[in-house]
Amino acid sequence: MLFRLNYTLKPMDLGEPGHLDIVLARKSGLVNVQIRKLEEIELVKGLNSGDLSCMATTERYTAVKEEVLFMAMKDKLLSRIRSIVDEVGNELDECVKSTVSSIRWVRGLTSAHDPIRLGSDVEWSLDNVTWKRVPQKIRFHVSMDFPTIIKLKPEQIVAIKSLVES
Repeated sequence: MLFRLNYTLKPMDLGEPGHLDIVLARKSGLVNVQIRKLEEIELVKGLNSGDLSCMATTERYTAVKEEVLFMAMKDKLLSRIRSIVDEVGNELDECVKSTVSSIRWVRGLTSAHDPIRLGSDVEWSLDNVTWKRVPQKIRFHVSMDFPTIIKLKPEQIVAIKSLVES
C-alpha cells in the first residue's frame, strides 16, 4: 500500500538543477522525497510564484483486511487503522522537515523561518494512480506567553561594547 504527504514550501534556492529527488532509507522502509518548483498552472489562491511542491511517498505492507478497511473508509478515519496512518504520516512529515532543514543548512539559506507554506492530509493508494485522502481530525494548538524583560547588567554592557569594538 502506498502513502504520500504533500507540502507547499516557500521559495528556496535549491541550486542546480532546481529540483530534488532523494530516497531515504528508514527503519520502516524507503521514503522518496521530491521537491520541485510549482508550475504557473498549479498556483492557486494562497500560493506564490517561486513556491515549491514537496511530496514524500512510501510503501508499507498491509494485511488484506487493512486494505479493505481503507477502501471502506468514507469521511471518517476508522480507529483500527488510525495507528497505521499516524505512524506513516509522522514519518513522512519528519522526512520532509528534516530534508528541508538539511537543504537550508547545507546551502546556507536564510530564507523564511518556517519554510512550509501549506500541508495536506495523508493520502493512500493501492495502485499509485488513484489517490484518496485519509480523513483527519482538525488539530489546533495555541500557546500564549508574556515577554520577560531581561535587563543587562553593567558588566554585560561593557562586555558587549568590547566585543563590538574589537
